[in-house]
Amino acid sequence: MDPRARALACGSRRAGEVAAKVGFADRAHLTRHFRRHLGVPPAAYRRDVAAH
Repeated sequence: MDPRARALACGSRRAGEVAAKVGFADRAHLTRHFRRHLGVPPAAYRRDVAAH
């Protein structure tokens, strides 16, 4: 799993905090990256990971 995705999926931090931690300009930049590369926004990714 990508370290950025792991930081979002496995932590309790908000997407904006994760974005800053892993080098994105802001939450919107992180969200665009997730949608482009994983096909879902960060919140949906976190829910899917938690459900499995």
